[in-house]
Amino acid sequence: MQARRRLLTGKKSRLPHGYQELLYIDNVAPSHSYIITDVIPTDDLGFDCKFLTHSSISDSSSLYGCIFGGRRSSGNNDFQLTTYKSSTNAFNGTLRTGAARGYEIDAGITSGVVQIAQKRYSIYTNPSGTTSMTSSYAWNQSVCPIYLFALNNNNSPTQYGPGCAIYVMKFYDGDTLIRDYVPAKRLSDGAIGMYEMVTSEFIENARENSSFIAGPSV
Repeated sequence: MQARRRLLTGKKSRLPHGYQELLYIDNVAPSHSYIITDVIPTDDLGFDCKFLTHSSISDSSSLYGCIFGGRRSSGNNDFQLTTYKSSTNAFNGTLRTGAARGYEIDAGITSGVVQIAQKRYSIYTNPSGTTSMTSSYAWNQSVCPIYLFALNNNNSPTQYGPGCAIYVMKFYDGDTLIRDYVPAKRLSDGAIGMYEMVTSEFIENARENSSFIAGPSV
C-alpha cells in the first residue's frame, strides 16, 4: 500500500528499504525511552529541533524535562535544551551551553505545542523567532555525548520529565550538517527509533523494557 501511494503521489521515501519514516516518536512517561548519539558539544555545535514537550516550565525535578543534552555534571561541560527554569529567573525553559551562570539563556519553550528551536554558532533562535547570543566556553576532555529525549549526566540518562516528542533533530558543526535523525520504524521487527541519515544507521531505544510511541507514517 505504501509503495502504491508513493507511485500515485510521486513522493519517494528518504529512508532505505525496510524502514518507514514517522512524523515523530514520543517517550511520554512512563516510557522514558532515549537515544544515545555520538554528538559532542562545542561552541560551534548547532541544531534544528522540532519537538513537543509534555514537561512543564519548572524548577521541580518531577515536572521539568530535557529535550536533548549531555554534561559531565551540572554546569560542567553542560549542553542541553530543557524546560528547566531557575527559581531566580523568568525563563521559559533553558538553553545551557557550557556552564551554569553566564551560560544559560531563555529557551522560549511552550509546553504542549509543536515548536522549532535552532542554533548556529553562537546565535540561538527560539520558537517565537527571537534570537539570543550564547557565550564561548572552554570545552575539554570531560565532554559527554548528547542523548535525545533525556539528559546524559556523566554517561547516565536522567531528567526525562513527563517526556517529549521529537519530529526533527539535526546537528551542525558550524554550517555543516553532521547528524540528521529521522523518526523511523524498522519493518522487520517493528522497532521504533531514529534513522540517522549521514551515517545511514538505525539507532534503537537505549532503555531496556520500554519503547517509543510511534507517530503517524510519513
